[in-house]
This record gives sequence, C-alpha cells and structure tokens, in this order.
Amino acid sequence: MSQIVKFQNLSSFVEPSYWYKLTKFKLGEWKLDDSPKPMTGIYKTGYTKGLPSQIIISGDSLNENTKEPLPLTYRVNGTLYNSNTLTQFKKMDRKAIFKSTVEKIWKNIASGEAIKNPDLLSEFFSTSFANLKKYIFYYWFSFPALILKASNGSQVTYAKPSASLSTVLNETQMGKLREEQTKRKASAFIVIIDKEGNLATAPLADFEKLYVETENVEEKPQMFVAFTDPSSHSKAPSWLIRNLFVNLIVNFPQLSGKNLPMIAYREDPVKQSLEPSLCFTVKFPVIDNIEQLISSDKCPFKATGWEKDKKGKLRPRVVDLSASMSPNKLAESSVDLNLQLMRWRVIPSLDLEKMKSTKCLLFGAGTLGCAVSRALLAWGFRHITLIDNGNVSFSNPVRQWLYDFEDCLEGGKKKATTAAAKLKKIFPSAITKGEVLTIPMPGHPAPEKALPEIEKAITRIEELVDEHDVIFLLTDSRESRWLPTVICGAKGKPILNLALGFDGYVVIRHGLPVKKMEKEPEHVIERRKQKKIVTDEDLWEFDPIGKMSHGCYFCNDIIAPTDSLTDRSLDMQCTVTKPACSPLCAAQAVEILVNILHHPLGWYAKADTKKTSHSRQSKLGLCPHTIRGFISNFDSMLIDGKSFEKCTACSEIVRKAYLEKGFEFLKLVFNDPQYLEKLTGLDLLQKQTLELIEDWDIDEDEKTEKKEINKDDDLDDFTFI
Repeated sequence: MSQIVKFQNLSSFVEPSYWYKLTKFKLGEWKLDDSPKPMTGIYKTGYTKGLPSQIIISGDSLNENTKEPLPLTYRVNGTLYNSNTLTQFKKMDRKAIFKSTVEKIWKNIASGEAIKNPDLLSEFFSTSFANLKKYIFYYWFSFPALILKASNGSQVTYAKPSASLSTVLNETQMGKLREEQTKRKASAFIVIIDKEGNLATAPLADFEKLYVETENVEEKPQMFVAFTDPSSHSKAPSWLIRNLFVNLIVNFPQLSGKNLPMIAYREDPVKQSLEPSLCFTVKFPVIDNIEQLISSDKCPFKATGWEKDKKGKLRPRVVDLSASMSPNKLAESSVDLNLQLMRWRVIPSLDLEKMKSTKCLLFGAGTLGCAVSRALLAWGFRHITLIDNGNVSFSNPVRQWLYDFEDCLEGGKKKATTAAAKLKKIFPSAITKGEVLTIPMPGHPAPEKALPEIEKAITRIEELVDEHDVIFLLTDSRESRWLPTVICGAKGKPILNLALGFDGYVVIRHGLPVKKMEKEPEHVIERRKQKKIVTDEDLWEFDPIGKMSHGCYFCNDIIAPTDSLTDRSLDMQCTVTKPACSPLCAAQAVEILVNILHHPLGWYAKADTKKTSHSRQSKLGLCPHTIRGFISNFDSMLIDGKSFEKCTACSEIVRKAYLEKGFEFLKLVFNDPQYLEKLTGLDLLQKQTLELIEDWDIDEDEKTEKKEINKDDDLDDFTFI
C-alpha cells in the first residue's frame, strides 16, 4: 500500500518587534478601528535542522510598503483581526473568518489566478488582543490548507519516496537551478531538463504545454513541479504544499490518478547549495467531476490549519512582554499610553511629538517650579531644565512636591539639581537638567569684584534661553523676573509668567516683538481666496525691536522693579499662599502652553477672553493672555493685557538698549534703581501723575469750602424756639 504524503505543520514565529509595531499602530493610527488589516509574513528556504516550519512575523509585517524579501526568504499574505477588548477577542467568530479565508483561497484556485501567481495559495490570518496596560498579547494564527481527498477517501500518495535532489540532478544542474530561482523568486515553478541534460525553469502557468506524463517512476524525469519549502524535516515537505496539490489537479485535470515528480526547494545558507532539497514523485487520487467542482461557489474541499499552542492544544497563545521590556521602556510606553488614548475619541489631532520635542526652561524650582514640571511631564514634555540657586529647607517638601525630608538635611541640597534628579527618577525617559545660578536683578548693586561672576551668570542664562523653546518665570520676587523678560523679548522666546498671592494667582502669556510681513505668505493668500478672515496676527513675524504682540508681567507697572528682598519680615520672606493656588496656577499655565502649540498661529494667537472666542482657536481650547484666579470664590478672569510703550522690561527702548549695549546696560540697571524709569520716561509720567493728583486735591478742597458756606446760609431759614 502506497504511503500517504505527510506534511510538517506550520507554526508562527512572532518577533518582539511585531508587538511593538502593533502597539504603535493601535495607539497612533487604528485606535478603536477593529476592521481587518493587511499583514505579511515570511518563510525561509534556508534549511536549519531541528527547527519547525515557520512563518516569521516581524515589525515589517504591518508595513504597507513591505521591503523586498531578503535572499532565501519568501513573502506570504495575511490579514489581522485585532480586537479592542479581551471579551471581544474571546467571542470572535473565528469559524466565519476561517471559512472566508478558505473561500478566498478556493476562488483564486478555481479562477486560475493561483496558477498565474502561486503566492495566492499561502493566505493566513491572525486574531489578537493587545493589553497595552500590561503589555500582554493574546493571539491565534491560522494557516488554512485544503485537504485533497477523493470521494473514495484516497489522498495524495508517494509513487516514489523522498530522496536527496542530488539523486536526480548533478552538481551543474543544481547550480543552474539555484541561479534561476534566485532571479525568479517564485513560490512554485516548473523545472525542465532536456535530452542533453540542460536545465531550465518556467512559470507554473506553462504547465499545460510542458507537461510530460511520468509512467515509469524509475526513469529520470524530464519535468518537475518545484516549490519553495520551509520544512526542516528530512523526508516530509511543509504544510504549504497542500494548497498547491489542489491548485494543480483542479487546473490540470489530466493529473487525476497520475504521477508527478516534484522538488522541495531548500537551500543550505552556509554552503550556498541545494544539498537539503528533496525530490519525490506523488500520485494524485482520482477526482471525479472536476469541472463541476470548479463551477461551485463554495469550496468543495475540507480545510484545516489552526495553529496549536505550545502544549499542543487548539487554543490561543499568550505572550507577556512586560518582563522582556526594560523598566524604563515600560514607563515611557505607559506614560505615552494615556496621552495616545486621548487621540482615539477626544482629540484625534493631538500632536504628541510636538510636545515631546518642546524644550522648557524653568526659572525657579520652588513651589511653582515643582508643580509646573510635574504638569509638563503629565502632558508628555520630555525636556525640562530648572534654574535656581536655593537649598531645600524643612518647610519645602509639603508644598514643593519634588523634595522629601532627606533633601533638607545637612543644610539642604540644591533645589535645581535635586529637582532635575527627582524628575528623572519619576520618569527615567525625561531629559532633565539643573542649573545652580543666581539671577542678577535690578536694584541689587553689583560690586566691582563680583562683576565677572555676574557676567558669567548672564552669559549662561542667555545660552540656556537660546537652547530652549519656552520659558517659565516662577521665581518668588518681581525683580528676579526682569532679566529673563528682557533677554527673551530680544530673542523672541515665548514666556509664561506665573505668580502667587495669598488667595489667588496670575498666569501671563508674554507677547513677542513683531512686525508686519512685507509679503503675504502662501497660507494667508489661500485664506483670502477661501474668503476666510485674515487678522493682524496672520501677518506678524519676529522683529527684535518691533512692537510687542501682547503685554508682559511688567506692563502694568509705573515704577521700575527694585530690591524687594531686603528688610522683609518673616511672612514676606516665605511664600504665604493657600495650598490650592500653586497646582491650579501651574496646571493652567501648562494648559495654555499645550493650547498654543496646537493653535495655527502659535504664540501670535489672539488673546481669548470669556466674552470673545476667535474663529481660529486652538484645537484644544482658548489661548488667553492673562488668567487671574481667585480661590475664595472659586472664580477666574481672562484678561487681554496690552503692551505698554514705557514698560521697563519689554518696551522697544529697553530691548534696543540691551541688544546694543549688553552687559554695560545691565550694570546700570543693577546699580541704579531709577535708571529704568529715566530710560523709559516713567519718571516724567510719575511727575505728571503727581501734579494731576495735586490739582485734583486743590479742586476738591475748594468744593468742600463752598459746601460749608452754603450750609451756613441754609441756617437762616430756620426759626429757633
């Protein structure tokens, strides 16, 4: 009795890169879309003894533009059915999916398409669920194969058992076969040997005209059907040949009950030879009514192909990548997860990469510095630098969340470096840095011997401003905010200025120096064509000494910043504020930053208020200029703060003096509290204001005297009894 042809089962080999790519697509592109997705796998003809016959699923399997397969590898097409929940994965109708895949293979066979392109025979699919919180993946692959069985139960048998290819081909012929297939890269093809022993290959579609019936199996055949074989079994071909059997007998009925020599094409990757290849002759069963089978809409053959788990049971496999991923990578992926989920339903246009790449410089690592830096991490900002010269004291940890009791011992650690280290500890992927610097301030005289150190500090501050994209002013005095305001104004760096009071807080988005563009940009021309509103902000561009787009922290002052730190009582030395002020203030400042980054005009966006919301809003909400919050009545005001032409920090004359004179200008400001008022003309404004007040007082006195006289006259109308 002839031996039935047996096959080495196919199994999936899923590389970790596939799960990382699936995670990326699920979070960033597919979101809640659970429709079928195309995928690919590859198998190798590079024979490795002891390994199973595998379809390799890698990070490239989900790419639409899959690269050309490497030598010794062949691509197979598949479909991914990825569920949104574990329950959905468990209840998935896999029988229906399996049936539809079998029908697809059958349609390609019955139509003759699989003869033209044998790759269509190797269709597979995968069902899966990705638990992206725990990085546990559930999956089940299927490699459907049609079972060729006659009505009497007979199957494909060996007419001549497997033997080494070298028993029928000589070394020259095998070398030629390898050379031909390297060019052809076909999964199934024809091998012909003429009477002179010359070898050639042809596509499977040429079978009809090249077929030579093999009656005597002992004679050396003149024609073979070859197929690329990932099997590592010394005798058995791989699972993939099963669909090829059906394809051949359905499209070439003359094979019914006949013999066919075949080559299992395998290569030795080390020796670069076909030594592992097999040659055998099969006998097809007698299949009746083939024409009637072809006309059937449904596949007339039974099919099999579900992958078993490692215990040999028909059930899904589970892979837990949490152990193989580094803790840092897990932390980064988990932090990104919450933000990426926002894009699924709420904010599809959320630009996470923009926030990741934005570099934030924080002046101050105290109450506000700690709160702002944590809020930045929560939104996915990675680059945070803190400037501070103070030490952690025992009163700090309860209000400044990045410090603990240990940081206060032995005089206290430096806040800047400690805060940077703590942020890194909270989120290892954060790129943090602490700079211990003293900020030179107006009204704080600079001794001659200290000038080199002061100039060095200013140079470093300027360098840091240049290196970052957004500046936060979070210091605990007015005058410490002046120098960064001047530097940023001159360099066109945006500032978010935060300040706390006992019962409230303020967040101010500083303006930028701008001028009107000489030529309208393309996007403005396009807006005009579409009859959309074009505002002044659409035509702004940076100009170091141009007008300010909005006011700054100092624009409401009519006195210059000066020494407010000397001779302060204890309550003035500490930040006496309700605990709620700091987190609310910090959170709203970071929200403004995120909204601005998603606004089409960026930092040139109009200042939104509660009464005015502009047609070109950020995709996330309003972009106010100033928020004044009040804790006692749980209220806030949105204010559009205008720039002040005599501002001691952002006015044109101050920026121009800084740009032209540099450190010499700054020395004058540090040493003379009145210098800025004289420079900007505030001293004259103060004088005019005082004169106006005096005139007002005189007028009021005269009115009061007249009223008194009138009162005396009124007494004449009374009669005394």
